[in-house]
Parts: sequence; structure tokens; C-alpha cells
Amino acid sequence: MKWIGQHIYDYISRFRNDVYLEGISTSTETDMLVVDSNNKVSKRAIDAITVDVSDFMSNGLDNKVVTATGTDAMNAEAYLEFQNDAGETDTSTLSLFSSQDVGDKFTIATTTHGATTLTTIDDDATAAHFEVAADGDIILDSAGQIKLEPVAGNNILLDGTIAVDAGVVTGATSITSTAFVGDVTGNTSGTAATVTGATQAAITTLAGVTSLGAAGATTDIAAGDLTMYNAVNDGNPTISLGSSATNRLEIKSVYNSGATSLCDIDFTTYTSSGSSNDGRFNWYVDEVHLAVLNDNSFITYGTILSIDDGAQFGATDTTASSATQGGRLFLAANDGAAMGDDHRLGVIEFRGAEDASSNFTIGARIEAMCDAAWSASENGARLDFYTTDANASESKVLTLDSDKLATFTGAVTVTGNITGTLATASQPNITTVGTIGTGVWNGTKVTDIYTNSSGKRFGNTIKILPTDFMVNDDVLTEPLTFKDAANSGVAISNTASEMIAFITIPEGMKATALDIYSSNAKTVNVYDVEVDDTFNFNTASTVGTGNANTQITLDVDATATNYLAIIYVATATTNRVYGGLLTIAAQ
Repeated sequence: MKWIGQHIYDYISRFRNDVYLEGISTSTETDMLVVDSNNKVSKRAIDAITVDVSDFMSNGLDNKVVTATGTDAMNAEAYLEFQNDAGETDTSTLSLFSSQDVGDKFTIATTTHGATTLTTIDDDATAAHFEVAADGDIILDSAGQIKLEPVAGNNILLDGTIAVDAGVVTGATSITSTAFVGDVTGNTSGTAATVTGATQAAITTLAGVTSLGAAGATTDIAAGDLTMYNAVNDGNPTISLGSSATNRLEIKSVYNSGATSLCDIDFTTYTSSGSSNDGRFNWYVDEVHLAVLNDNSFITYGTILSIDDGAQFGATDTTASSATQGGRLFLAANDGAAMGDDHRLGVIEFRGAEDASSNFTIGARIEAMCDAAWSASENGARLDFYTTDANASESKVLTLDSDKLATFTGAVTVTGNITGTLATASQPNITTVGTIGTGVWNGTKVTDIYTNSSGKRFGNTIKILPTDFMVNDDVLTEPLTFKDAANSGVAISNTASEMIAFITIPEGMKATALDIYSSNAKTVNVYDVEVDDTFNFNTASTVGTGNANTQITLDVDATATNYLAIIYVATATTNRVYGGLLTIAAQ
């Protein structure tokens, strides 16, 4: 045919031989050319064409794997199957069945992340053995662990001889490796010379080991507890640290004789050195040297405390007693230089808790102080004694100096006898002095008023005698008289007269009360008068007033110039004064 203009002729064409189509363009059409039984060419949709695979495949069944049996034939294998349980375990499984028993099979199952399991199944027994017969090496290259896990009661057999069962290896006649990688655990039996390796973390028992480590090397034992028991009578387990039997530290648990009960723990050092204090013990805490035990002394660098019910320190000298022997406590100061004047040599403090929180306060202390700068020819020292009062207020109460002088800062009460020489610059508060034996009084004269020998001073009172009274000048010709009849006592001779007594207060004391004893409760006035000045009784104020036979309260301190004037106001010549008592106390 030829192309003639734009005209297409609708005729039936028949060809006796081959037909070729040239220059055909690509199309998206889904139809195809077909030839019917009359050799007519027409088109038909591709998806409308069906193929019957039974024309070229044999034994077709679900999930069977198809293999080629020729160039134009296939067979669905009866013993090879593939399945995927999508939506259940999402596992793809390839199964290879035994031609002897389709219940026996081998499967390869692959699921999420490519996890793959190879399984053999014997539905009648457990004879589905799995053997890898490689004509070359077998390499297991794993990103994780390689696990060989036989069912309980079975084992891993290596080379037909070595069995591994539940962590126990048997049948190995020789292990020649000198560098195990990993842990060696369990029991090691037989004959072995040395176990070497950087780490042997899991060895639990070494019953026959007699040597561990090497000279000059460091052996680390990392353990929570390290236990060494020897349950044998008189076993006395011992640890020795050192270079030899003659140069070591020995720690020994000593049993009671013939038993395994602990008697004591002995720490012993041995040294072949002849130098003093070699083999000493040193104690360090946080790398700080705190104590040392030498050949004959124990030295600490810090505070020593003994805390217990009835805690105490003791020092017993077992040398034959003498004037130079006995237990000693010594306190020393040594900074590498000579002691200076008023520098402290040592102190003993007496402390106690002032609350329930263990806050301690000093109640008393004794200090040893230098009385001069020390040198090879001067070592004067004194003892200072302190006591505490009120709110932790410490004060010095006594000093014993290098000149053998005892100086008290307060009053001194002596309940026994004082022997020897008592020297004092000023002691205004001595209230009672017993019998003074031989000796010479070198101080100010002691008048009768201050001593018991006069009979006036008795304890804390001074007696006022009738002779201590005199009459005033109101009636010059009428003196005082002492009536010695039934109504005895001092009396005035004229009612215009008054009786006056003058009494001194001892140094360092004060008058606190006055009692005038009389036949009548007449007025008594008390005045504080000075020896160096005039005094007008008519205009002066009293320091105490009251009546005879009733105690009058006073508060008058003794001074270098004062004394008391006591006026008894009699109103009749029959009024009698018997005497009186002036009560005194320390200022």
C-alpha cells in the first residue's frame, strides 16, 4: 500500500508472508495485538489475558517453592516451602522437609531487624541433628555474644573429648596457653606450678597455694572482706609483712592453749638493724603523722582522749621505790627556742559539760609559767591556780612563785594549825587567829580591841563593857556611877546627863548591828564620828536609832579615821546599862 494524500481506504488486507512494523513509537496503551483462530489480528487488554500455569507446572500447591524441570517446565517441590505470617509474628519462613517423614524438617525463619533462626525438627524423637561440614574454616563473626546453649543435661563437646556442661569443663588433659583472655572460674585440680595473667578475678579457692606474687612486684587484692581462718588447735594464724623472717611485721591471732578460741592479738616487729627505734610503729591518718611507738616511748601528735564510764589515765613505776622513783606526768613546751618570761610551760585543765550538747567549760586550771627568760643558768618558774565563777569567768586565786612565796588573791581560811613563818603585806580579812606560838610580831601593833585576848572580840561580835561609857557635859559635877547593889549597872547621877560609849570597828570589817542591854527600853542613837574632825551630836544624822534591848541595824564600814558614838538617853537615875554587843562582818 501507498500513502495517497490524506485518504484512508477501509479495505481488508491479507498477507501471505511476514509482516513487519517499523518506526513504532512508545505508547502508554495497555492493549496488545492478538490473532484469533481465523488468523485475524485484533487488540485485547493485557489484564484480560489469563495464563494456566498448569500447562507448564506440575504438583502445584500453596506456599510450595517452584523449581525449573526444563526450559519450559516447572515443578512445585513437595519438600520445599515458603511462608510469611504477616500481621502475626511478621516472620518469613523457608522450610525443607524430609522425604522420609514430612514431620521432620529444617527451617530458616527471618523476622524483625533480620533476626534469623535455624531450626531442625524431629517430630518423633530428638534426632534432628545439625551438622556444619565445611570444606574450609568456619567463621562466626558476631556483633554480639556467641552463645552455645545445650538443653539441660546435655553438654558442649569439643574435639570429641572436652565437655562443657553448666560452666564445668571436663576432659581437657592440658591447657598450654599462658595468657587466658577472660575469666577462669571454678575449681582447678591436678598439678599446676603457676597461674599467671593480668587479671584472675573469679578464682574463689586456692587450697594448696603456698606462694603468691613475686619479689619486687605489687600484688593487688581487691575484695570486700578478706578472711583467713585456721580452725586447728593452736593454729595461731599469722600475717608477716617484710623482707625476711628477721625483718618484718608480724600480726598473729594467738589461741588459748590446746584450743581454737582467741586469746589475744600480737603485733610484733623484727629487725636486724642495731639502730635505736628501728622497727617502730607509725600511725598516719589522711597521710598525716599522728603517733609513733618507739623502743621505749609512745608519742602522739594531737589530742589524746579517754572516754568511758570511769575513764582514767594511770602511770605506774615498777622500779624499786625511792626518793626519785614513781609514776610521772610531764608537760613540756618546745618550739626550738628558749622559753621567755611569762611563757607557759604547761597547763592542766578541769572541764565539764554545761549542757546536754557536750559543750565543755573550764572549771579550774593549773598553769606552770616562766618567772624569767630561761637560759642555761636561769629556770625560774611559778604555778598559777585558777577557778571559774558565774558564766565561765576564770580568775587567778593562788600563785606559788620561784621565790617560794604563796600569793592568794582572795581571803584565806585555815582550819588547821599554821607552822613556820607567815609573811604578809596586808591581810585585812583575817577574822580569827588561834594561838600564836613563839615568834616576833613585826607588823603594826595589834590593840586589844582586835584580839580575843582582851576579851572584847568574840567571833563576829565586840563586847561593849560598862567601862566603855562616859557622861556628857550637860552636868559637869555629876559623874557616871556603877551601882553594885541588886539593881546593878551604869547609872547617871542627874537626869540631865546622857551616857556615851565610843567603839571602833576593826580594819576590813563593818558594823552590821548593835544591841544595848538595859533595865529600861530607853532611846539609843548611833553616830559615825571621825577622829580628825569636830562633831555636833545635836545636828548630825544618826546611822542607827532604836531602843535598848532591841537590836538596831547598822551598815557602817571601818575606815582609817572613823569610830562609832553610842548615846543612851536615860530619863531617870534608876535607869541601868549593863553593856552591849556590836556585830561585825567582813566588808
